[in-house]
Amino acid sequence: KKGITGIVLEYIQTTDQSGPFHWATHDYSHTNLNYEATGKDNYYNNYFYAEGWAHFGMNNGNPLLTSPIYNTDGSLWHFNNRVKATHVGISYTLSKCFSGRILTTYSKNYGTHDIPYFNVKECLYSLAEVCYHPQYTTGWNFTISGGWDKSSITGNNRGISLKINKVGLLTK
Repeated sequence: KKGITGIVLEYIQTTDQSGPFHWATHDYSHTNLNYEATGKDNYYNNYFYAEGWAHFGMNNGNPLLTSPIYNTDGSLWHFNNRVKATHVGISYTLSKCFSGRILTTYSKNYGTHDIPYFNVKECLYSLAEVCYHPQYTTGWNFTISGGWDKSSITGNNRGISLKINKVGLLTK
């Protein structure tokens, strides 16, 4: 088969987080207010422990919510957890020997409820990859990838990767 072999389109929005403020009656039992308004969840941050859900400075689960490792002040707080993002991926086959994929993600970032960005920060992340599968060998693959990011949060970055791998069954 030649041409496009797969397409993926994903959208994520974490801007609401169940509302802009939080008032739970059981938290304030000394008042006469008997209504509850829950919200302001602040994904990945915890006000009690003063640090968020992170492992060695990297958040768990979603790379679009900026990890604390990028904080210049050394804090473990997630300063960017309200995001609207779209991701598009296309995989393709050019011939029996060549295939690849193109991935791109565009995000608008709003900071947190407590510390919002005054200006929305935009990011564009991209990757292009070409794989060569020689017909005269069994299971060998050669892949070259190029990535480039344009981000007002983590900076503009470029990179290239070369991968050589062998796919096959191990036998005793």
